[in-house]
Amino acid sequence: GQGVTQDHKEAVKWYRLAAEQGYSIAQSNLGVMYNHGQGVTQDYKEAVKWYRLAAEQGTAGAQYNLGVLYANGQGVTQDYKEAAKWYRLAAEQGYSRAQANLGVLYNHGRGVSQDYREALKWYRLAAEQGAAEAQLNLGLMYANGHGVTKDYKQAAKWYRLAAEQGYSRAQYNLGIMYDRGRGVTQDYNEAVKWYRLAAKQGTAEAQNNLGVMYNHGQGVSQDYKEAVKWYRLAADQGYAEAQNNLGVMYTHGQGVTQDYEAAYKLFSLAYRNGYSKAAEGRETVAKFISSDSLKKAQKVASKPVLRDAEVVVPSAQKTTSTPPKQEHSTPFFLQAGSFKSKKAAESVRADIVRLNLPVNVKAADMDNNARFYRVIVGPFDSSLSAEQARKKLAEKGIDSFMPRRNR
Repeated sequence: GQGVTQDHKEAVKWYRLAAEQGYSIAQSNLGVMYNHGQGVTQDYKEAVKWYRLAAEQGTAGAQYNLGVLYANGQGVTQDYKEAAKWYRLAAEQGYSRAQANLGVLYNHGRGVSQDYREALKWYRLAAEQGAAEAQLNLGLMYANGHGVTKDYKQAAKWYRLAAEQGYSRAQYNLGIMYDRGRGVTQDYNEAVKWYRLAAKQGTAEAQNNLGVMYNHGQGVSQDYKEAVKWYRLAADQGYAEAQNNLGVMYTHGQGVTQDYEAAYKLFSLAYRNGYSKAAEGRETVAKFISSDSLKKAQKVASKPVLRDAEVVVPSAQKTTSTPPKQEHSTPFFLQAGSFKSKKAAESVRADIVRLNLPVNVKAADMDNNARFYRVIVGPFDSSLSAEQARKKLAEKGIDSFMPRRNR
């Protein structure tokens, strides 16, 4: 749309004419159009065809894109070795996204032998060019001591560079560094700052931690209502620790009207989502609930965690609303991050594809009209399968939690 009205079909027409004459940039661009269904029907096989023609002529962008399609199994049989081959060709030309992805392959041993030092090498090359996802990953390598001596100062340095680009996972991680005094002087004000930035992008872990800061008056004035607000946002995404924390607030009537039944439901959800400590809270509040009310609460708590509608938990006052009837066949999902940048979300999705897990990116519009991209892993036919996938992700340094899925 530069100098003319944007018209993808017209762009495809001219790209094709040049591509058929062997012009590599046009071949690469035509591949992009087929890849994303712009001006043509989306067709990964056609995208592969045009990317390959350009890649074989040495076009780095096409080499990278061809690697992505091999990694994701789009238009070709999934083949990490081929992905590594094309990423490497582009990476050696200095293409930062290819360097970042090649680092991921070495980090997780996909298509290449696992080699943290090689991963570190490629992450660094991309990070030094300003690639936010590589900066985050490089920070994780330093934080975990993978391929390098553990160094929280270096981890904080790279988290900060990615965080300043708006990368929500890096903002959250930097918040943790300030919260715990790792690699930086402990500073609750700074922790709150970074948690808030990530929380506003929909990162459930950051929303929960921000709630904790308000709950305890760390870096902010103690404010139970604000704590409840942030716990609820994370709890509504299915984050177990936040569900437990919100249950505690209902138990003690802090920031909300005291409601033991609501607390019981939240503790039950948290426990079923893997937060074992919630069992103690559930047992405590059960003593203050009448037998009839307890039976109703137990019935609600026994329903599948992931469903179309949420268990009714009052926002401020008690309600007599009856939870809607649910189907027990509703599948289970995990969320592996929420990003302001679709590119960042797609990068995480690509990492998860390499673990042979079903995954996609879904756009989510927030109340402030901002759009975020959530990485959704699943479906799984049982909570056990979802938990096994969560552990598999954790082994590769990918945090996830079990949200409720709204259709």
